[in-house]
Amino acid sequence: MGRNEEKGNEKEPEVEINYQETKTKEKETKVKEQEPVAKEKKLKAKAQEEKIEDHESEIKAKGKQKVKVSDGRAAKKTSREEASASDTDGQYSSVFYWHSFLLYCGRILHKVLDFYNQFFDLTPKDKAKLYSNISKHYINKGLYDKALSYLKEWSKVDPTNTEPLYQLGIALAASGNRKSAMGVFSKVLNLDPQHLGAIHRRSSIMLKLKEFKPAADELEKALAIDGDNPKFFYLYAVAQEGLGEIDKAIEALEKAIELDPDEIKYHQHLGFLNVSKDDHKTAAKSFTKVMELEREMEEEDDEESY
Repeated sequence: MGRNEEKGNEKEPEVEINYQETKTKEKETKVKEQEPVAKEKKLKAKAQEEKIEDHESEIKAKGKQKVKVSDGRAAKKTSREEASASDTDGQYSSVFYWHSFLLYCGRILHKVLDFYNQFFDLTPKDKAKLYSNISKHYINKGLYDKALSYLKEWSKVDPTNTEPLYQLGIALAASGNRKSAMGVFSKVLNLDPQHLGAIHRRSSIMLKLKEFKPAADELEKALAIDGDNPKFFYLYAVAQEGLGEIDKAIEALEKAIELDPDEIKYHQHLGFLNVSKDDHKTAAKSFTKVMELEREMEEEDDEESY
């Protein structure tokens, strides 16, 4: 029995070795089977890298070529070319439309616009139109905070244009930054002293800040330019009321009503001013008119609902 046990024990290591050899061969077979797949993946990755490199090289080459061409044109510009350029001055370049698309899709922002200008000839006019479009897009949606950065860039590339500054002032005021808005409207008026929109907006902010005397002075200038604007008379009445000049405020409101008799807030404010003077009979007429106008509005709304 002892010898048989020894013989049995001698065979066990051989079985283990054979088992390990089998497992090793199976692994080697799997590795060999996977080698073609791995090679194919490497080849695809390499081809993709080469494709990207070729595309980047092509963009750089086109950019350098365009820069050289534009430099040559600048150095050898003839009178005929100048005439041709003036004919197309009202048109925007194809690059402008491409950048517009990228900006609207959120692919690039103004912070990286200069990088693209290394390869493309983006004119100041193109830039101004881009920033104008994007800022107005956000303003129309009521997203004034997002519009601010584009409006600032627009005003930088088009410094003699009052429109970007005016829109920037509106956006700042809507965002709650009234004092900064007043500063921007002042810049607008430095460029165009008769800009009625800037006068209207700046005086409105002054009234909200209870700066009644500067607002009254501002509105007197506005009325000297446009004496048929009921909004200016209304704001002037508010300024005079703030200064304690009730009679002047009533006079201004009566003029506003004469110019725009269907504006409810004019009649309502006039009624309150007469109440403050204890003239309840005249005040009642104003409040009666308010109710009549409100009833007319309700009837119009009912008719539209049918």
